[in-house]
Amino acid sequence: MKIGIVACSANLMNKTGVEWYTYYLIEALKKIHLSNKKDLFILYSAKTLKGKLALIPNQQWANLVLSWPFSFAWTQIKLSWEMLKNMPDLLFVPGHVLPFVHPHQSINTCHDLGFLRYPQFYSYWQRQYLNWSIRYAIKRASTIITISQFTKQELISTYHLNSDKVKVIYLGYDQQLYHPIQDKTKIKQVLNKHNINQPYFLYLGRLEKKKNIANLIKGFELFQQKQQINKRHQLVLAGKPGYGYTDFSNQLKQNQHILELGYCQQADLPYLYAGATAFVFPSWYEGFGMPLLEAAACQTPILASDIPSTKEIIKSGALYFNPHQPMELAQLMNKIITDRQLAPQLIDLNNQRIKQFSWEKCAQQTLNLLTTNNETR
Repeated sequence: MKIGIVACSANLMNKTGVEWYTYYLIEALKKIHLSNKKDLFILYSAKTLKGKLALIPNQQWANLVLSWPFSFAWTQIKLSWEMLKNMPDLLFVPGHVLPFVHPHQSINTCHDLGFLRYPQFYSYWQRQYLNWSIRYAIKRASTIITISQFTKQELISTYHLNSDKVKVIYLGYDQQLYHPIQDKTKIKQVLNKHNINQPYFLYLGRLEKKKNIANLIKGFELFQQKQQINKRHQLVLAGKPGYGYTDFSNQLKQNQHILELGYCQQADLPYLYAGATAFVFPSWYEGFGMPLLEAAACQTPILASDIPSTKEIIKSGALYFNPHQPMELAQLMNKIITDRQLAPQLIDLNNQRIKQFSWEKCAQQTLNLLTTNNETR
């Protein structure tokens, strides 16, 4: 069987959530021994694959570069043309929309429906594109993968899908990168590199409206007002600006205790987690939230917004606050630094919880789905 995988998002330089999912999933799939020697996996990309992604493990894997001179319409024109000429038995699209031309057996991953629940956090064109792409996938794909039970239920209730068409496969985290770090000297080196002074709270992700950055700032400022010791803390924001950044950028610049790092190289992230008093995850809406697993793996206490997906993923391993109430976040920030028993309790809970997640498990479940779909053709 010939199985095609759209790998474009995994090939981006500065990856975020969906791109990391595609990258790690492909890399984990490569490591699985394929029992059927006739199976061939083809990675479709618009440009030559880079780094580890470019390494083809054996003759059952191949990369097909479909060059395209424009920054748009690669999927619907170039990839569709390839499907028309040389269609695989199954096409898997983990971080893209389905091409117009595709095999009957096609699998698409839906990450969330944030654009419907919080349309004000997306541009008009983003909303139109995402709405069309999901509706198209629901109509055309043979199976939809979701990354949480929450997203599955959102899809079923919104689009009245048959639940059998939607399969939940949890994401993982890089266990070689994210783990408890005892090397205090290395932590200090990375903090010095970014001009970070301890103690600090850490946020990792895009600086955009849907991540609730405005209330994160308000919560931190309320925390600073509570008592003199709180004024020593910094709020460190690691991530590149996104939609709506200009609405709160002035707030960021006016507080000398808030530090923007921009996009950080992945190698630095475990040390940023490990050096933090706590990791703050304030989003209005998420389909999963990979940083939750990363922070938990680095044994960093977590303060998270009280939304369904975060509670599904991290369960009791976080202190939860109402994302509409900055004061609740301020109170939890104060609580985590004053109650010395809290952090060890959260760390113990998360040491057990993260055992349920790995890219190996994600890849094996995905492979089972890909090969099952092929066998039922």
